[in-house]
Amino acid sequence: AARERNLPRQRVLKDNLLLDMVRLRPQDMNGMQDLRGLSEGMLRRDGKSLLDILTTDPGVPPELPKFTRKGPPSPQQAAKLELLNAALRVIANDSGISTGTLAGRRDLDALIETDPDAKVLQGWRRKIVGEPLQKLLRGELALGIRDDHVGLIERLY
Repeated sequence: AARERNLPRQRVLKDNLLLDMVRLRPQDMNGMQDLRGLSEGMLRRDGKSLLDILTTDPGVPPELPKFTRKGPPSPQQAAKLELLNAALRVIANDSGISTGTLAGRRDLDALIETDPDAKVLQGWRRKIVGEPLQKLLRGELALGIRDDHVGLIERLY
Protein backbone atom coordinates (compact mmCIF):
# COMPACT_ATOMS: atom_id res chain seq x y z
CA ALA A 1 0.00 0.00 0.00
CA ALA A 2 2.81 2.42 0.85
CA ARG A 3 4.56 1.77 -2.44
CA GLU A 4 1.36 2.20 -4.45
CA ARG A 5 0.69 5.53 -2.75
CA ASN A 6 4.34 6.61 -2.96
CA LEU A 7 4.48 7.08 0.83
CA PRO A 8 7.01 6.00 3.43
CA ARG A 9 5.99 2.66 4.93
CA GLN A 10 5.76 4.12 8.44
CA ARG A 11 3.19 6.61 7.17
CA VAL A 12 0.85 3.80 6.18
CA LEU A 13 1.38 1.29 9.01
CA LYS A 14 3.48 1.87 12.11
CA ASP A 15 5.81 -0.91 13.19
CA ASN A 16 4.01 -1.42 16.50
CA LEU A 17 0.72 -1.91 14.61
CA LEU A 18 2.34 -4.46 12.29
CA LEU A 19 3.72 -6.33 15.30
CA ASP A 20 0.30 -6.31 16.98
CA MET A 21 -1.29 -7.67 13.81
CA VAL A 22 1.16 -10.55 13.61
CA ARG A 23 1.06 -11.27 17.35
CA LEU A 24 -2.74 -11.09 17.75
CA ARG A 25 -3.62 -12.57 14.33
CA PRO A 26 -7.19 -11.27 14.02
CA GLN A 27 -9.42 -13.76 12.18
CA ASP A 28 -12.20 -11.39 11.07
CA MET A 29 -13.00 -7.70 10.62
CA ASN A 30 -14.17 -7.44 14.26
CA GLY A 31 -10.71 -8.56 15.33
CA MET A 32 -9.21 -5.97 12.99
CA GLN A 33 -11.32 -3.25 14.65
CA ASP A 34 -9.82 -4.20 18.02
CA LEU A 35 -6.31 -3.33 16.85
CA ARG A 36 -5.17 -0.11 18.45
CA GLY A 37 -3.71 2.31 15.92
CA LEU A 38 -5.67 1.12 12.89
CA SER A 39 -7.77 4.07 11.75
CA GLU A 40 -11.34 3.66 10.51
CA GLY A 41 -10.29 4.95 7.09
CA MET A 42 -7.46 2.44 6.85
CA LEU A 43 -9.79 -0.30 8.05
CA ARG A 44 -12.36 0.58 5.35
CA ARG A 45 -9.75 1.01 2.62
CA ASP A 46 -7.27 -1.79 3.43
CA GLY A 47 -8.84 -3.94 6.16
CA LYS A 48 -9.89 -6.79 3.87
CA SER A 49 -6.47 -6.95 2.17
CA LEU A 50 -4.66 -6.90 5.50
CA LEU A 51 -6.95 -9.59 6.89
CA ASP A 52 -6.34 -11.77 3.81
CA ILE A 53 -2.59 -11.44 4.33
CA LEU A 54 -2.85 -12.27 8.02
CA THR A 55 -5.05 -15.33 7.53
CA THR A 56 -3.12 -16.81 4.60
CA ASP A 57 -0.37 -19.24 5.58
CA PRO A 58 2.38 -18.85 3.01
CA GLY A 59 4.29 -21.88 4.29
CA VAL A 60 8.03 -22.15 3.90
CA PRO A 61 9.30 -22.05 0.32
CA PRO A 62 11.10 -25.31 -0.52
CA GLU A 63 14.27 -23.46 -1.51
CA LEU A 64 14.75 -22.17 2.05
CA PRO A 65 16.75 -24.41 4.36
CA LYS A 66 14.92 -25.98 7.27
CA PHE A 67 15.98 -24.55 10.62
CA THR A 68 16.41 -26.97 13.44
CA ARG A 69 17.06 -25.59 16.87
CA LYS A 70 19.82 -27.41 18.65
CA GLY A 71 19.67 -28.03 22.32
CA PRO A 72 22.61 -27.41 24.61
CA PRO A 73 25.71 -29.46 23.80
CA SER A 74 26.17 -32.76 25.58
CA PRO A 75 28.93 -32.88 28.21
CA GLN A 76 31.15 -34.72 25.70
CA GLN A 77 30.53 -32.13 22.98
CA ALA A 78 31.25 -29.31 25.44
CA ALA A 79 34.50 -31.00 26.49
CA LYS A 80 35.53 -31.47 22.85
CA LEU A 81 34.75 -27.82 22.14
CA GLU A 82 36.90 -26.70 25.09
CA LEU A 83 39.74 -28.94 23.90
CA LEU A 84 39.49 -27.60 20.34
CA ASN A 85 39.43 -24.03 21.62
CA ALA A 86 42.61 -24.64 23.62
CA ALA A 87 44.29 -26.22 20.59
CA LEU A 88 43.08 -23.35 18.40
CA ARG A 89 44.77 -20.85 20.75
CA VAL A 90 48.02 -22.85 20.52
CA ILE A 91 47.83 -22.95 16.71
CA ALA A 92 47.01 -19.24 16.54
CA ASN A 93 49.96 -18.41 18.80
CA ASP A 94 52.36 -20.61 16.81
CA SER A 95 51.17 -19.35 13.40
CA GLY A 96 50.76 -15.69 14.31
CA ILE A 97 47.18 -15.73 12.98
CA SER A 98 44.31 -14.67 15.24
CA THR A 99 41.92 -17.33 16.50
CA GLY A 100 39.00 -15.43 14.96
CA THR A 101 40.62 -15.58 11.54
CA LEU A 102 41.34 -19.29 11.88
CA ALA A 103 37.99 -20.51 13.20
CA GLY A 104 34.91 -19.53 15.16
CA ARG A 105 32.62 -21.50 17.46
CA ARG A 106 30.38 -22.63 14.58
CA ASP A 107 33.42 -23.84 12.66
CA LEU A 108 34.56 -25.91 15.62
CA ASP A 109 31.03 -27.26 16.12
CA ALA A 110 30.97 -28.28 12.44
CA LEU A 111 34.29 -30.07 12.88
CA ILE A 112 33.01 -31.94 15.95
CA GLU A 113 29.94 -32.98 13.94
CA THR A 114 32.29 -34.19 11.15
CA ASP A 115 30.80 -31.79 8.60
CA PRO A 116 32.90 -32.19 5.42
CA ASP A 117 32.03 -28.59 4.46
CA ALA A 118 33.42 -27.12 7.70
CA LYS A 119 35.25 -23.85 7.00
CA VAL A 120 38.39 -25.14 8.74
CA LEU A 121 38.62 -27.92 6.14
CA GLN A 122 38.64 -25.50 3.20
CA GLY A 123 41.55 -23.75 1.50
CA TRP A 124 44.54 -22.58 3.51
CA ARG A 125 42.79 -23.26 6.84
CA ARG A 126 42.81 -27.01 6.18
CA LYS A 127 46.56 -27.42 6.58
CA ILE A 128 47.07 -24.84 9.32
CA VAL A 129 44.14 -25.65 11.59
CA GLY A 130 41.73 -28.22 10.10
CA GLU A 131 44.03 -31.23 9.86
CA PRO A 132 45.63 -30.75 13.30
CA LEU A 133 42.22 -30.38 14.95
CA GLN A 134 40.92 -33.48 13.15
CA LYS A 135 43.96 -35.43 14.37
CA LEU A 136 43.30 -34.16 17.89
CA LEU A 137 39.69 -35.38 17.68
CA ARG A 138 40.88 -38.79 16.42
CA GLY A 139 43.40 -39.08 19.27
CA GLU A 140 46.45 -38.90 16.98
CA LEU A 141 47.58 -35.61 18.56
CA ALA A 142 47.33 -34.39 22.13
CA LEU A 143 47.79 -31.10 23.91
CA GLY A 144 50.89 -31.22 26.01
CA ILE A 145 53.65 -29.21 27.61
CA ARG A 146 57.25 -29.58 26.54
CA ASP A 147 60.02 -27.26 27.72
CA ASP A 148 57.44 -24.94 29.29
CA HIS A 149 55.67 -24.58 25.91
CA VAL A 150 52.07 -25.71 25.39
CA GLY A 151 51.68 -27.40 22.05
CA LEU A 152 50.21 -30.20 20.01
CA ILE A 153 52.26 -33.37 20.27
CA GLU A 154 52.00 -36.70 18.50
CA ARG A 155 50.60 -39.44 20.65
CA LEU A 156 52.78 -42.50 21.02
CA TYR A 157 50.87 -45.73 21.38
